Amino acid sequence: MAGLLTGLAAEWLVRRFLMEYSRAARMAGVRAAFIMLCAGWLTAGVYTRFGLSEKLILYALLILLLLAAGLIDLYLQILPNVVVLPGFLAGLGYYSVKSVLEMDARPLAFSVFGALAGGAVLFLVIRVSRGGMGLGDMKFLMMIGAFMGPVNSLIALTLAVILGGALGVILIAARVANRKTPVPFGPFLAVGALTMIFYDAPIRQWLAGA
Repeated sequence: MAGLLTGLAAEWLVRRFLMEYSRAARMAGVRAAFIMLCAGWLTAGVYTRFGLSEKLILYALLILLLLAAGLIDLYLQILPNVVVLPGFLAGLGYYSVKSVLEMDARPLAFSVFGALAGGAVLFLVIRVSRGGMGLGDMKFLMMIGAFMGPVNSLIALTLAVILGGALGVILIAARVANRKTPVPFGPFLAVGALTMIFYDAPIRQWLAGA
């Protein structure tokens, strides 16, 4: 049920932004089926890992946001504030309430430093690249950091860079694109964050032992 609700919400958000995009309209049925399948599978995975707990609700919401924002960026190359900013506030709000209830500042610090870490790194990248990456990517990673904390958000960013770079090399080698072809980064950030939801422990252990 949680997966179905996550999928329905993600599809509604994506459809809202793609209503006038003809290619997306022609593939609406395929897109909806893809979103439902992914949301159900991912939410079931979260349930298997965390059980019926607050983490299930937290990560189901994050999955919704990642799917919606990633697909919108894939089609339109924008990461809309109406998706990213409420998501950021939701992650920050969850850990704020957790800090108050537990009378412990560490959960809130976890969320705040998670947002700041990713935001600071991409802000520097934006300044250096001069247009190679946008503020939408920075805000999207800040949202991810508000949910996942500084370490996991930075690892998600690293995975996104590796995946994006690998795809870019493949596309250039296949002469489908060139170095100036714009490639949305949001979907790679979404995949990196999804990977960390499920495989954060083994990845961090591998990095610690590397």
